[in-house]
Amino acid sequence: MSQGTYPSQLYAAMLLALFECVEETATLWAAGGFAPSPVVGARSFYGTSSTDQQSKVYFDPLTPRNITGEVDKTVYLQCRVHNIGDKHVSWIRKRDLAILSISNVTYTNDERFKLIHESGSLDWTLQLKYPRQEDSGLYECQVSTHPKLTLLISLDIYGA
Repeated sequence: MSQGTYPSQLYAAMLLALFECVEETATLWAAGGFAPSPVVGARSFYGTSSTDQQSKVYFDPLTPRNITGEVDKTVYLQCRVHNIGDKHVSWIRKRDLAILSISNVTYTNDERFKLIHESGSLDWTLQLKYPRQEDSGLYECQVSTHPKLTLLISLDIYGA
C-alpha cells in the first residue's frame, strides 16, 4: 500500500471499477447486444482456447439471461455449467441475498422454489411456481471455484 493510501480509499476505488464494469454491461444489454463475457467474475468462456475450455469451469454462453414470465405461471431459470468437477452450484436471489439452493438441495423455506438437477447433467435449473411481480429481479447462479464464478439471470414477472 502506498504512503497516504488508506483502506477506505482502496475500497472506494474498487467499488468504482466494479460499477464501471456493471454499467458497461448494462449499456450493452439495453442496446440489444450482450456483454463480451456473459460471466461476472474472473473466468470467462470467451477468449479461451479449446484446451482451456476442456479443463476450466465455465457457463454455457447460450444460457438465457433474461427471463420473462407471467404471475402465477411457473418459470425456470437455467444455469448450464461445463467441467464442474467437484465444485458446487448455488442459486442466490440478489435483492436480499437469500440462498435458494446449494448443490442438490433447495435451501429456502419458500416452497415455490425448487432446484432441478439430474446426476451427470450440466443443467442446474431453478423452478419458481406461482411467481409474483415482487419476484422480479436478479438471480445469481454461482459455482464454488476460487475466485467464485457467477452468472446473473434477470427475471421479469408481469401481471396477468
